Amino acid sequence: MSTLVVSEYEPGALPHILETVRSARLPNGTSILIGSYGISQADARQIEAVPNAAYAPIFGIQPGTSAGVRAARKLPAADAAKVPAAHAGPIPADASSPVLPPEDQREWGIELGRRFRDELRAADGSVSHWQFDEILSQCGQPDATSWRAFVGGVLNGLAFGRPELGDQRQSGLVWIAWGALSALPAMPNSSELGQFWTDVDAASRFLIGEEYADFDGDPGSAARTYAAPQHTLLTLEGAPIRNRLGQRYIAGLTPGANLAPGLGGNIHENPPSWVNGWRSEFLAARRTAAAPAGFAQYSLAQENAHPQVIADAIAAIADALHQ
Repeated sequence: MSTLVVSEYEPGALPHILETVRSARLPNGTSILIGSYGISQADARQIEAVPNAAYAPIFGIQPGTSAGVRAARKLPAADAAKVPAAHAGPIPADASSPVLPPEDQREWGIELGRRFRDELRAADGSVSHWQFDEILSQCGQPDATSWRAFVGGVLNGLAFGRPELGDQRQSGLVWIAWGALSALPAMPNSSELGQFWTDVDAASRFLIGEEYADFDGDPGSAARTYAAPQHTLLTLEGAPIRNRLGQRYIAGLTPGANLAPGLGGNIHENPPSWVNGWRSEFLAARRTAAAPAGFAQYSLAQENAHPQVIADAIAAIADALHQ
């Protein structure tokens, strides 16, 4: 079964996204997961009215996208009494790197992930899917043990929640930045890295790589470059967790019209017909190089929220899933 993920959109873009998904020539039975930052019951109702579609809100690790949950643990009094008091206050920030606590990184990471599960629980169990943004680029540095301890902790907390409150393991869509993805799959194993991969495996229904290519040059060559980390995950000997993640890997793209830093796309501002041709060749070559479990489109905002841009981006994925 193939999978389509649509992640992060302007509120006004959701009707266009859903209209496009309804009419797209997706393979029968394609699983469709759609969501943006924060939990919205209104979005959930619209999305789940589409056949095979499910709502998957995004939880962000950056202080700007997780400010509310970083500020304090928020539980009803009866639930708070069942949970250890440690780590109930604000998640501390390292002055030189506000994302990362200066100490107890794994413990604070687990607490942050559990606070995301608190939000899901507060939605009365009506939200059963989620997305995590993101395994940070810093995690790909060989000596980045504190970063991996924190991010791995967040994933552990998201996956397992608070057992005292009846939470069971729940996996979701875990996005991974290219800076981490391009380095981690081939990194020599250690006990520290083994714990990190265990956390990623437990949390990931799918691992989504941020393959935000510039629409430039030979699309086949670009596709092979971006497929290389998945190929390593699939084929690395003596690494069963990484092999499993390679099988559950989704290639994450952007529509290409919003040229914000880090999003790649149509950097030479070529006409739509050129963009559609380049993207089609890229997707075909990407499936040949290492077939992903599906494709995702991230950031349907600003120029990417134009109805025709949305239609072209999703139609390209529908064609690729048929190949």
